[in-house]
Amino acid sequence: MRQMKVRLRDLIEKYKRQIIIAGIILAAILVLVLLYIFVIGPWIEFKGNEKKFTNAIQEYYDRNPGYLPKNDGDYRTMTLQDAYDNGMLSETLFIPNTKRICSFDNSWVRVFKEGDDYKYYTYLECGFYKSSTDHEGPEITLEGESPVLVYFNGTYEDPGVKSVIDNKDGELDISSVTIDTSKVDTKAIGTYKVTYVAYDKMRNRSEVTRDVTVVSNLTDLVKANTDDTNTYKGFDVNNYLQFSGMLWRIVGINDDGTIKIVLEDSVANLIYGASSYDESNVKRWLNNVFYNAIHNKDYVKQDSTFCIDTVTDVNNPTCNELSVPAPVGMLSATDYKNSLDANGESYLLNMVGFWFTNHTGTDTNVWASFRGNPMDYEQDNLGAVRPVVNLNTDELYVQSGTGSYTEPYKLYDYEYGKENDALNTRLIGEYVMYSNNAWRITAIDQDGNIELTSAGIIRDSENHDIYASYGETLEYPKLDPTMQYNLGYVLDQQVALQISGQYLIRHDWTIKELSDAYYDEVETTTITSYMSIPNSSDLFSGTNSDPLFKITQYWLADYITMYSGVVPVVNAVNGYGFVVSFDEYRSNGVKAKIYLSKDAVISSGNGTVNSPYYLK
Repeated sequence: MRQMKVRLRDLIEKYKRQIIIAGIILAAILVLVLLYIFVIGPWIEFKGNEKKFTNAIQEYYDRNPGYLPKNDGDYRTMTLQDAYDNGMLSETLFIPNTKRICSFDNSWVRVFKEGDDYKYYTYLECGFYKSSTDHEGPEITLEGESPVLVYFNGTYEDPGVKSVIDNKDGELDISSVTIDTSKVDTKAIGTYKVTYVAYDKMRNRSEVTRDVTVVSNLTDLVKANTDDTNTYKGFDVNNYLQFSGMLWRIVGINDDGTIKIVLEDSVANLIYGASSYDESNVKRWLNNVFYNAIHNKDYVKQDSTFCIDTVTDVNNPTCNELSVPAPVGMLSATDYKNSLDANGESYLLNMVGFWFTNHTGTDTNVWASFRGNPMDYEQDNLGAVRPVVNLNTDELYVQSGTGSYTEPYKLYDYEYGKENDALNTRLIGEYVMYSNNAWRITAIDQDGNIELTSAGIIRDSENHDIYASYGETLEYPKLDPTMQYNLGYVLDQQVALQISGQYLIRHDWTIKELSDAYYDEVETTTITSYMSIPNSSDLFSGTNSDPLFKITQYWLADYITMYSGVVPVVNAVNGYGFVVSFDEYRSNGVKAKIYLSKDAVISSGNGTVNSPYYLK
């Protein structure tokens, strides 16, 4: 046994060198096999495909010489798609080691006429495998900026091309670049594209564009579309303006050159609450809550004054007494009178009611618009509010729009939100489509979460408007999410589930007591829930003027202590934008408020009523 072990050891020692050499040879063979399978073989297959492609095109031209380029330097290009469509290839060219087809559009054969001869150049793209033929166009670098700003009726002078550099041919003559400015129309505001095209020696094409924005001074647009009073008159006028995330109507040009605009919607419902506009609850709210919601404050004249004469005849108003200067105000009876055309029609009377600045001749009544007509209204009632601001016209230019409802004027530096923008970076008043309902951004809390108020009555998952009674308890607050048969419970435990989705979070809500105190001095209580309804003084608690969101009536959150017999009376907004009282057992629409988390991100849309943001 021992002798056998010695012999085996001697045998291994004798052939050790041969074993090592054999192992090396086997490893080398394995490497070569793998190299052939994964590198050499596929490359040979690719080069074979390249040759098949070239031969197919050459054979086509041999059979159809009339299609060859005629003049020296001319060329023709046939793509792989052309080869298949015209039956030039009898087999499909695949990416090596796969069943995926080579690129149809990026693969081509180009034939040049050079003297009496024709030269063929092939570029085939099959996944990782690509021909070495030059296939990239030159890089075009432009002079100047993009976009270029041009004034209406001005002249566009193109800044030109700075350089053209090709990866094979080096620097090319910039005069070889074709510049197409034909689409620029300086007689119409809007953004146009100038196209620059360059080719290298292989006739690979490159194209870049420059935006050219034709703008018009807003003052010039108003003058061009109004009479010598520079005031819009009549019902059907194109005076819509997108400003600070909200839709406005242009009233006209003031004596100081500023432009007066009024919000299209009633933004809240407030008790006027004083015998003077300057002391009113409305003015206080406008220049705090609403002013803080304006994004472009630099455009707003900070010391605007508004007509506050006492007017006994709304058809013959005066404007001799002016308010204490402030950034935000309201329409006056004079504004209403100036907006009437010869037929007595006005775009201001859009069936959405609102306060005027003028008292009627008594200390207790104020002029208001109701059902499309002026009326005197008790100042201690809740009335709708449509803010007015005056815009400074320096550098105030319009870059797009026709002034229509669907295409409002858009100011030059107004930027819509883009894909992947965080929703909490957007403007108060912009529209968001969430869970089959349109909402408006009304606040961003300190943590970056977004408060939304529905643009109309919210709808359930089956697209039905949601109605509910206010509650079945005499206790307050009425919006108690822990108390069954209470509207707060219904919203939190039932309605919120029907619109729930990604981003919806529970949040604290402030519920106000309705009283004749200033809006910011009333008693409040706090609830925590997924959903609430607006207080009368909350932003966008008023009626939306868009026909899509026309509302019969909906509940407000402000709680009161007034009773009709033994049943509490609760306030709701009617379809004309004013507040009426109902007993709490009546079923009214739900105009809701929710909070979305700070993680909400835009996927599409521009935040307008016609194109709201959609979320990812």
